[in-house]
Amino acid sequence: MISQLAASPLELAPVTLTMQPTARTQFVNCDAVATATWEDGEATFAIECKRLATPKEFATAVSQVQSWSLPEGTFPMLLLPYLKPEQLNELERLKISGVDLCGNGVITIPGRLMVYRTGQPNRFRSSAAIKNVYRGKTSLVARIFASQQSFPTVQALRDAIIERDPIAQSGLDSSIGLSTVSKALKTLEQDLIVAREDDGAIRLLQRDQLLDRLLRNDQPLEAEDCIRLKADVSDDNLVEWIAGKIDSLDIPVSATGLSSTSQYAVMQRGPIMQLYTPDTSAVATALAAPEADRFENIVLIKSKRAVDYFDSRRDASFPWASPLQTWLELMRGDKRDRETAVQVRELLLASGSGT
Repeated sequence: MISQLAASPLELAPVTLTMQPTARTQFVNCDAVATATWEDGEATFAIECKRLATPKEFATAVSQVQSWSLPEGTFPMLLLPYLKPEQLNELERLKISGVDLCGNGVITIPGRLMVYRTGQPNRFRSSAAIKNVYRGKTSLVARIFASQQSFPTVQALRDAIIERDPIAQSGLDSSIGLSTVSKALKTLEQDLIVAREDDGAIRLLQRDQLLDRLLRNDQPLEAEDCIRLKADVSDDNLVEWIAGKIDSLDIPVSATGLSSTSQYAVMQRGPIMQLYTPDTSAVATALAAPEADRFENIVLIKSKRAVDYFDSRRDASFPWASPLQTWLELMRGDKRDRETAVQVRELLLASGSGT
């Protein structure tokens, strides 16, 4: 990056930055020195360069330049492939300059100059094999931290995921691989969601950021098959009745997050119990309740997605959705659902176990 910019100065109008890759300041171990020139001025910057545009690399770079003791007239500057608007705002607040290779940046010289440019897209998106660790089956690595704060090893983390994955346990899909877990953890580390300890343990750093990222990447199920049933059972006895009927089944069944709301928040859902299962016909046969076009009290929703069943909680043999799945589904709903979701989020944030 430095040698590339040495051959072609970087423009952040009205400033031109010329890199001197072999130059060093005697006071700090910087990657290069740059000369900034504009119409009526000139300044020198000590450059800290990072090749990855991740939150972890950004935080590391900021910490490094803050520890520098620079000579008078020399100012710190970060150089990354891409700087997000929130990162530029943080640099502006800290009075630290920073530029990227996409045309964004902030250059600040107290009392002399302030340049702020943003809006250019990221041209250096990751080409890693796992495109999104917060979506799909890979998201189980992130989701497990909503249930447990830390794990002594990567293998222990994988084992915990498999224990909470009814789809894999039933043989309908393969268990998540150790290499996938390791790759996902690397991304979570770079995003400052988790951290590795010296002894190899992995612990959650930012529970709120974990929830926010899972929510932003949440994908509602596009149900292909639903069966509506009318069981001749009172509302008060419906859960117990269903639990007795499905207890001997060897296929995954779980209440949806919406139907599990009352387990984690003060909100009474309607009389209809919605259940996920990969085999709606088999569950309908076990329940032996007639199908109904209206006034149904059970809806069977076909799903083979691991995320819909992951970490479900059994209470008196009935499989309720996890607090995380409940929160995500409530956040997809109307205003009342989203208001109720606040209670579940507070529960998730308050408890290291997620229960």
